[in-house]
Amino acid sequence: MITHKNNTIEPNTQTGETIASRFGILRLLTCGSVDDGKSTLIGRLLLETGAVYEDHLQTLQLETKRHGTTELAIDPALIVDGLEDERAQGITIDVAYRYLRSPRRKIIIADSPGHEQYTRNMVTAASRADVALILVDARKGIVQQTRRHALIASMLGIERFILAINKMDLVDYQSSVFHKIVDEFQHFAKTFSGLEITSIPLSGLCGDNVCRRSDRMEWYQGPTLLDALELCQASRGNPADGFRFPVQRIVRPDSKFRGVSGTIVTGKVKVHDPIEILPQGRKSRIRSIVTMDGEYESASAGQAVTITLEDEIDIGRGDWIVSPDVSPGVSAELNAKLVWMSTDALAIGKTYWLKCGTKTVMAEVASVQSKICIETGSSKAASTLVLNEIGQCHLLLHEPVVHESYNGIREMGSFILVDKISHETVAAGIISNEGNKSSAKSTPIANKKQISQVTAAQRKSRVGHDSHAVVISGRRSDELLRVAYDLELRLFNEGFHVGVLDAEVLHGERKDNRSYSATGKVDDLGRGIQLTQSISELGLICISVYEAGDRDLKIAIGQECSQKGILYFDLDSQSSSETEDIVESLYNEVVSSVARQL
Repeated sequence: MITHKNNTIEPNTQTGETIASRFGILRLLTCGSVDDGKSTLIGRLLLETGAVYEDHLQTLQLETKRHGTTELAIDPALIVDGLEDERAQGITIDVAYRYLRSPRRKIIIADSPGHEQYTRNMVTAASRADVALILVDARKGIVQQTRRHALIASMLGIERFILAINKMDLVDYQSSVFHKIVDEFQHFAKTFSGLEITSIPLSGLCGDNVCRRSDRMEWYQGPTLLDALELCQASRGNPADGFRFPVQRIVRPDSKFRGVSGTIVTGKVKVHDPIEILPQGRKSRIRSIVTMDGEYESASAGQAVTITLEDEIDIGRGDWIVSPDVSPGVSAELNAKLVWMSTDALAIGKTYWLKCGTKTVMAEVASVQSKICIETGSSKAASTLVLNEIGQCHLLLHEPVVHESYNGIREMGSFILVDKISHETVAAGIISNEGNKSSAKSTPIANKKQISQVTAAQRKSRVGHDSHAVVISGRRSDELLRVAYDLELRLFNEGFHVGVLDAEVLHGERKDNRSYSATGKVDDLGRGIQLTQSISELGLICISVYEAGDRDLKIAIGQECSQKGILYFDLDSQSSSETEDIVESLYNEVVSSVARQL
């Protein structure tokens, strides 16, 4: 490796502390649009700090001649673009991690793709970053992908941005170009709270203001890129945070030892300290802290340890051991932002695997409350999300999970959704305090109502098909009931577990001797439809009916069912008036939406 030419800062002879140890390791995310020059800039940074091996340099000289992307002896972009397709196309496809050690700092660089198609890769890289390097081509200014990446980086909790105006050599190093772009970005960034922005004009290809100050931009008096990175504060957990330990596995080498292993996320713990286990809510004390180097009296955040407890308590992977004074949320419902990463649109009511920390549960998106406009950062109404869209959603989980807000503790405030069939990661989720008040006020589950120990998967395995809620509306209650009960009989005879919710239970009033009616109040719909859905979750196909002669009421029923992923049929819109034909049509639609496994 080429050693750095600058003087290395010696450690403090009194404390042994160096500036590097004082500032810690910095995780840097680079993002921007295609052809903004990310790979070239990072390559230049690595070259000038001596982070490239000499044999690698010789290989890069040959590669530069082969691809002919620059007239330089070495194309800096080839240092970062490792894939053959990346070099051939001149774009970054996968996230490339590079390691840099300056005299003052250790830096881990994540070079994320700029093309919109690979936004999901950028999200993955951003989830661990302390600082975002937002790259802008001085000729193009702020573009949509710049806003998209800045928005995602901010949403993922990155509070420090370095706005790098690149390719200043192609605009004659004009200060007016730099200041215009900075003003535009500052105006856009007003929608983000608590953001710290450092703006730097530079040229990755020529090396201006990357590691050395440019004499062609004397009007700029700020730091170089390397200076900014060396002095930037890394994100660190609050030392005052309580002890949080996710259980990764149970260690039982023999009948005399039973411990739980994992990596401490926050806080510190000592032998004999009281602890609480979530979501069970059971309490105990630390008996011992075991590591590969023997037993410790204490352990703190970042250490991988095995803990034994003074009491025999049933603990499993996905549980959390925390300080008794720490009260994370425990909930089977989450309000969260989703970054949709699949080419298939979000399907309301579809069951996915939700992975939060070491816990994996089944979950479904109950509703999309809004999606974020990439141009302005504002929210607007939405009913679904497509590839690369970001939206606020409400999720229902089949089991409660322990969680915190993402801005508080990333490890407890983030999750992914995985398709159960294809195993594709379809979304990344971020739990926020906003709109998640019920979770923020949650108390340990043992103090609340008891949770069923029978999962939806177990019910499905027992009955042989998914549960489902079905709502039928129409003008005449006697016709509604006849269709509902005929549909029930048809499904029952085919082996489905099905039932019709009693109209009197559902609506609570009888209009006359023949019919039951909905109350006619839109506000009352939610309770009835929620009851239908709750009963269906017991492993049934649950059918309920609504007499809805009023058009507004019918629209409200349809919207409520759409938000909850419930099958909804309006009898008045059926093409046939014959009951047998209607039942046959409804039967086919119900069967096609139920994943039957008989």
